Amino acid sequence: MPRLRELQQDFAAAVLDGAQNGFERHIQAAGLSGVRRLQIYRNNTLLNLTASLRATYPVICRLVGDSFFDYAAAQYIAAYPSRSGDLEEFGGDFARFLESFAPAADLVYLPDVARLEWIYRQIFYAADHPPLDLTALAQVPAEQQADLHFQLHPAARLLESVFPILRIWQVNQTDYAGDAAVDLTAGGIKLLALRRDN
Repeated sequence: MPRLRELQQDFAAAVLDGAQNGFERHIQAAGLSGVRRLQIYRNNTLLNLTASLRATYPVICRLVGDSFFDYAAAQYIAAYPSRSGDLEEFGGDFARFLESFAPAADLVYLPDVARLEWIYRQIFYAADHPPLDLTALAQVPAEQQADLHFQLHPAARLLESVFPILRIWQVNQTDYAGDAAVDLTAGGIKLLALRRDN
């Protein structure tokens, strides 16, 4: 009898990689064969993970199209399986994946746009935290001010790119109605992204 860890690893391989490792023999067939049950689970898992990526990276999807995105998502899911039961945490390595994804090699700005979209998600789900209290800061004695250390608010992130990724992101919003032209040679950008309610 295999240990629980081995069963879990074999199940994950059968579902995520489509591995033909004989895992179906551990499934009790009640109307459907073990192979068919695994196929259903595999399809549902792939669809849910792809939908999660699509929700996190709508601009990437819009830039490359649905078919390309679905193919990239399937490759990403196989290369970077989810390590959490929370879909909100899935997709953090998508930009890194896109850097070496050969079919996207000509879209050199794509990984940085993905980084911007991931940051957007992180900021959205960041814990609420009070902003800097300027009144309290003003009361710090001058001799102690050199000892102060500042850090970014949990709902703020910094991002730098050699591409105009903010412009790319803006013109690919569903409600954008202006000029959609993007000049990739316009220069890079340094962004401070933050949630407005903070």
